[in-house]
Amino acid sequence: MNEWIYSLLFYLIIVFHNLPYGPRRYYFFKIFIIMVMKICNVCNISKPETSFRQYSHAPKYRRNGCNDCRREKDRIRRETEGYNPRVLDKRTKEEKIERLNKWKENNPEKVKSSQKKWREKQNEYSKLWKENNPEKVKENRKKYRTNPKTKLTESVRRRIKKYMLIKNITKRNKTFEIVGCSPDELKNYLEGLFVDVMSWDNYGLYGWHIDHKIPLSSANTEEELLSLCHFTNLQPMWAQDNLKKGKSF
Repeated sequence: MNEWIYSLLFYLIIVFHNLPYGPRRYYFFKIFIIMVMKICNVCNISKPETSFRQYSHAPKYRRNGCNDCRREKDRIRRETEGYNPRVLDKRTKEEKIERLNKWKENNPEKVKSSQKKWREKQNEYSKLWKENNPEKVKENRKKYRTNPKTKLTESVRRRIKKYMLIKNITKRNKTFEIVGCSPDELKNYLEGLFVDVMSWDNYGLYGWHIDHKIPLSSANTEEELLSLCHFTNLQPMWAQDNLKKGKSF
């Protein structure tokens, strides 16, 4: 820093020291902002540094274009049809999904790494949420025990998720898109197959289970597993019979 700047700062300190607190603070920041200037690379006008946006990833650095020039550029882009991202991106949803799937196939290590990070983050969030919301946790558990639709939905979701992890398959669709019907339709479908005294009151560990006619463990490919998850492969079966059946079909 040059000597004249040191002299100027020393002079300002003496002057501000004799001013009341309010004016001292106002003039100090006014002069400080004026002294820190930056030239815009678009309009070539020297402006206070506060007229330039900070980088989100590096807050101590500011952009080269001032806010006024950036606003004007954004306005032109909005008015020009060629720069509209919705017009430029004419790909359908299926094409976007296909492109994403190809990228995942070509970058399996990156996919595994990102999935692992996401699971760890979700587990931490879930643990923290449960600690901060014990009443809601109790309410959800009670709802799971008393509401057959909720219990059925969670049971099917966990089952599919478990076998996809075992077979190292990425879950790309929602659970009931894989099953092929809604939770209500699945509930009605199973009710139509009830025998003897089966009801939603005795659904569970010691009552009856939801059995896969052809076990999920028999699937060797992703297509086979998805076809076995379809609701037409499901049936209600007494717990004792289901345990005896095991992986046979």
